[in-house]
Amino acid sequence: MKNIIFVFVIAAAMGLSSCKDSLSSSATIVRDTVYQHYWDPEQSGVSGTLIAVRFPSLQIGTAVGAGGAIVRTTDGGSTWTSQNSGTGSDLYGLSFSDINTGIAVGSFGAVVKTVDGGANWTPLSVDIDVQFRNVQMVGSNTGYAIGSRYFGVDNTKGYIFKTTDGGTTWVPLTIASTTGLYGISFIDAQNGWVSGLQGVIYKTSDGGATWAKQNSTVPVTQQVAQIAFADASHGIAVGFDGVAGVPGTPTAGFAMMTSDGGATWTKTNSNPVSGLWMPDAKHATVVGYSGTVMETADGGATWITKAVGNFRLMNVFMNDANNGAMVGENGTVYILGPH
Repeated sequence: MKNIIFVFVIAAAMGLSSCKDSLSSSATIVRDTVYQHYWDPEQSGVSGTLIAVRFPSLQIGTAVGAGGAIVRTTDGGSTWTSQNSGTGSDLYGLSFSDINTGIAVGSFGAVVKTVDGGANWTPLSVDIDVQFRNVQMVGSNTGYAIGSRYFGVDNTKGYIFKTTDGGTTWVPLTIASTTGLYGISFIDAQNGWVSGLQGVIYKTSDGGATWAKQNSTVPVTQQVAQIAFADASHGIAVGFDGVAGVPGTPTAGFAMMTSDGGATWTKTNSNPVSGLWMPDAKHATVVGYSGTVMETADGGATWITKAVGNFRLMNVFMNDANNGAMVGENGTVYILGPH
């Protein structure tokens, strides 16, 4: 399974016996028009926002979110159980390097780790005063975490850290970003991209030793919230108007594609979006504000858009065309499954 993060994980849709609408009166079953499946609402057991989700196997998955919330499923997303994260910090990013080993990161430099597939989590004392916004492990020992400082306290500065010991220690990398970083995508230990406020996208080809700024064509009034690459050439980035820390719901967004490793980008206007999954060069699913769900089967040249309720979907991740999950506000979980 390619470890594309931005933040979300895939839930398996196996074993679903019936369609459910137990989340709320506004949560309804939604048909997936690209893959001809359906998104079923499930109860996560938490009321706060779920921000990231990953499934190291089709049946076992974890979602993390506000207030240090961690919920886990062992039946493909039909039922969820709260886990003790050991922290009250908001958890924004989650990545598994294998079926047992995973790391979640969040506010106030929070880093928590599991070595048993998410059943138990241990806070790591990393002593880093940064808001970690995302993380991606590219092996059992090597990984990258990105973020910014706190709102009103050097919020314009972007940070990236690298671990080579499974998350115990993190070394700061030099990057010229003058703004907070939110999106991350590595296709291997050497080649990766990060994105953030003021339309920035940076690329590394040497494991983070050096970073080159790309011409994203995104204005400084927009942020590239998530980025994902399927290979060295094909990638998609998404975002919306606005500056972090400034109140208000954005009114416009975008999705953009590249087929040359990020040297050039083609942009499509959309509703405000901030969650992204891209498993191959052709297919991607994007989610965002007001229940927006967008799908492409041609690498981002054209998009099909639908709405799921009126709450914000934070992100999406899928293992394959038949197994996936979306998470968001109010503890929202949608599981992809056949009917």
